[in-house]
Amino acid sequence: MSNNNSNQQAEIEILGRIIRDPKLIYNVNDQISSEDFHNTKTKLIYEAMKACSRAGKPIEIGTIIDLLPGTDVNVLYLMEISNSVTSTADIKHYVDIVLEHSRKRQLHQLLQASSIKLETETYSDVSHEVLQEVYKIGERNNSSNYVNRSELMGQALDFIQEGIDTKGENVGMKTGWKSLDVPLTGFKRGDLVIIGARPSMGKTAFSLNLADKLSGKYKVLFFELEMTALKLGLRELAAKSYIPLNKIYEPHTLTESEYTAIIQAVSKIERKGNLTIDDKARATLDHVRNRIHYKKNTEGVDVVIVDHMGLLKMSKGFPNRNDWMGEVSSSLKAMAKEFNVCVIALSQLSREVERRSGKKPELSDLRDSGNLEQDADSVIFLYREGYYHKDEAPENESLELIIAKNRDGMTGSVNMAINLKKQFVTEIHR
Repeated sequence: MSNNNSNQQAEIEILGRIIRDPKLIYNVNDQISSEDFHNTKTKLIYEAMKACSRAGKPIEIGTIIDLLPGTDVNVLYLMEISNSVTSTADIKHYVDIVLEHSRKRQLHQLLQASSIKLETETYSDVSHEVLQEVYKIGERNNSSNYVNRSELMGQALDFIQEGIDTKGENVGMKTGWKSLDVPLTGFKRGDLVIIGARPSMGKTAFSLNLADKLSGKYKVLFFELEMTALKLGLRELAAKSYIPLNKIYEPHTLTESEYTAIIQAVSKIERKGNLTIDDKARATLDHVRNRIHYKKNTEGVDVVIVDHMGLLKMSKGFPNRNDWMGEVSSSLKAMAKEFNVCVIALSQLSREVERRSGKKPELSDLRDSGNLEQDADSVIFLYREGYYHKDEAPENESLELIIAKNRDGMTGSVNMAINLKKQFVTEIHR
């Protein structure tokens, strides 16, 4: 392998600084491992330093030598390392250099192994594995996000001042539906929001309208697992043109004015370019994570919508649905924090709701679905009375948003209107 994939001097700089100031081991211990060192001697020395730290022993030349019998690491070599360092500052700079070379070596090895696998395995299998391993290489040595109280209070004051300056825009991402924005205080980065409802209650129509509202200011990545992107696009076109969806599916029945309304709606939608749709069939959690990672590092992403989480496929088996849903919800919550986005996940509720005399969903309806209730920062249920009285429901019917859980705000109900024929949701102004 090329020498460009290692930097022995940077490795020595790290070790010399730790010998001079042993407390520095705590600064780098969770950022870099002995495997990131390329030189055999420096690798052994760093592992011995970590062993001293774990055992509560002083990180000194003598204790290091005691842990390395039978190696060519000697007192003279350690003294040379210590004496070669003139300062204990900037250790992070050298850690970054060593990590960069380590990642290059790992990537080089991965690509070599993958090229061999391509001779016997499919492109799909090999490319999927490469994506997963590349992601792991990038994340393997990320440092802990610890912060002391003084720094935390500084961040809190900055947050408050920014809220004053922006009139609350920094608190959460607003939809423009004030009746929803006020109790939620907006959709917040790092949060997992569950939107639950029975089938055909209007989840997709609501989520599409929500995506449209948020995409006015924020970048939205929409995972549509139930239908194609085209079908979702036709629904959005119905909502924007106020033309019934069934007429859009039968374009030969459109009047001239309806066709004109569609053309105008297309123009409006095209001008708002902040919404990206991913309609990959049988998408896995790994696929979702990789797409968010890619979008975050290229175009940016603020909000992720998953329609719906029950259709996500797992790369490994689970003994029961409860454990599987628990893995889905905890993973989506982790992605929200990791990528600093708001993840809004739609969830299909079971038939247990139908068996009650009062059919409005409750938090107990999530308790057989893994850790949804615990992982979610907010839980919003959709309830449409017209679902149970289809013959009597008007075209614009009531849609109740039941905010059943809200870590940072109020709970209660929000009344809106939905038109399923034209796929739009509107706020009811009182």
